[in-house]
Amino acid sequence: MKKILLSVQNNLLSEAIQNALVKKGRFCIENVSPNQDGEILDLCIAQRVDVLLMDVTRLANSTVEKRLELCEKIKEHLPNCKTALLCDEQSYPDLADRVKQAKQFGKISSFFYSSVTADYLAAALDAL
Repeated sequence: MKKILLSVQNNLLSEAIQNALVKKGRFCIENVSPNQDGEILDLCIAQRVDVLLMDVTRLANSTVEKRLELCEKIKEHLPNCKTALLCDEQSYPDLADRVKQAKQFGKISSFFYSSVTADYLAAALDAL
């Protein structure tokens, strides 16, 4: 069973992702509230998570820069932990492009647009 740490700013979206993945039965999900973003690295290390899934927005805690900085720290401390970013390609096409580039340059393991289906997200995370 894969351990996934989920950090998504929108509580409704975060709960929906968590419920969808738990329903698949292949994942153990730890949901980090937006107020705990500073603890993500410590939680990843303590729980030896397999995948860190975070959203990217224009909010201070979840900018592309902040998320990529955290991904770099994760690689240093947990080289086997995969990092994936989730972004809304409709609302933030410029952010979506930057996230795609981060994948192209090897800064993250994967990325997803928020329009992805739960089935696809589960399958892709399972394949990481």
